Amino acid sequence: MSKQGLTLASQHGEKLPPFANHKEAANYYFDFRDKHLDLLAEAATKSPSFQPDYSAESLKHLEQWYFHLYETDTFLTEGIDRETFETCMAMYFGETAVESAHAQWIVEPYFLASNKYELGVRKGSFTMMLSRFTDHFREPTNKKQESLFRRYKRYFVQGTQPDLNKELKALLRQKKIISAIILYQQREQCSLEEARRYIESL
Repeated sequence: MSKQGLTLASQHGEKLPPFANHKEAANYYFDFRDKHLDLLAEAATKSPSFQPDYSAESLKHLEQWYFHLYETDTFLTEGIDRETFETCMAMYFGETAVESAHAQWIVEPYFLASNKYELGVRKGSFTMMLSRFTDHFREPTNKKQESLFRRYKRYFVQGTQPDLNKELKALLRQKKIISAIILYQQREQCSLEEARRYIESL
């Protein structure tokens, strides 16, 4: 891993809460997930378009609602601030993958610290760690405001694993193991530890 990548990973790890064991972390993160799903469902009672039914199409309506609140600076009128809303979006995205694409919620150890864990969803060999879609209004190439829907389709419906595997195996043939790990982590938006495990399985 590059020095910059290690620095970013370390900074991320510092923000994660410590836990005595996996059970304690799982209880915390699943409560965290449920709390934010409930917050979003409560706020959605004031939305004319978004219905939290965990369908792929609902991701479009959720994102459009988010941008409406951002552009009109009216998050607090829904009883929720932007940062919390972005966390709710991440939890809703994960639950949609579980409900509509047969993914699973997971809590995994963070690779840089023995007492830190992360929350994510997994389908097959693909894992996406989730906490918050931070500053989602800055999402690039998102004129249609449907990036959540596209991300869901790409990673949980269409899948890009075969083409990615070709790239990874080419790097491994060149003995560029670190490059393969970073490529997988960036393309699949998973933890570096998950990326390392996947590369080792190839």
